[in-house]
This record gives sequence, C-alpha cells and structure tokens, in this order.
Amino acid sequence: MFFRQTRLQKPSTCRAARLDEESNVQRITPRRKKKTFLSELNRQRVWKVQALGLMTEAGVIPIKDQIGSPDDPFEVPKWIIQQLEEAELWERFEAYPLMYKRLKIGWISEASKYRPEESQRRLNYLIKMTGKDKMYGTIPEIPGYY
Repeated sequence: MFFRQTRLQKPSTCRAARLDEESNVQRITPRRKKKTFLSELNRQRVWKVQALGLMTEAGVIPIKDQIGSPDDPFEVPKWIIQQLEEAELWERFEAYPLMYKRLKIGWISEASKYRPEESQRRLNYLIKMTGKDKMYGTIPEIPGYY
C-alpha cells in the first residue's frame, strides 16, 4: 500500500522514498501474523480500548491469545519482592493501584529473560521512585480498574 506524503507532514517510521521535491512515497506493510510478544503496557492499552467499546474483532484476532483480562491473577516474582523488601518498600509498593503494579512488574520482567542487567536497572529505578513515593511512566486508565 502506498500513499503520498507532503514534506510538511511528520515522517513515519515506515519505509519512505522521495517522490519529488514536495512529497514522499511511503510503503506501509501490515503487522506480522505471528507477533511473538504483547507487552504489559500494550495489553493494558487493549483493555482500555475494549472497556471503551472501541476494539473491533479484527483488532483482537491477531493478539487474542495474549490479551488476558485485567481480572487475571497477578503474581510478583519472588526476586522482585525480595529486593523491594530489602529496601523496606514492599508495603508501599503494595499500596499502589493494581494496574500500575502490573505495568511496572511487566516492564521489569520482560527484560529479565534476555537482558538481566537491564531488568536490574529497571528494578533499581522502581525502588528509587517508590522510595520517593512517586508513580512514574505511562499508565492507561482503564474504566472500572483504577
């Protein structure tokens, strides 16, 4: 699929080529059929769009096995609990909203499999911000869950 884009428009991350002095041609390809991972942030965005009644069946089909539900059980990995307890911040973290906790633990855990040093860096930042009693980052508000 191709469309014309004038030079005044913000360029996209899609493949683009210059057509003439005033416009570009941009190639947009569909999402891969077998997406391997849906991050916790994107999962919460899906829940929000579904709660607002804006998600179509066509949008759900490619990711239906990864969506889950906001009501699904949530477990914090023991190694994260241990480090929060060592910093004496576990109780403070437990007082935060469920969706915030899911988001932060998902953000830390998604890096732990392939990049443990990045996962530890993220956990250190969570400990630092929890120590200041500050919630940070993008938190999609899902109707009925905050």
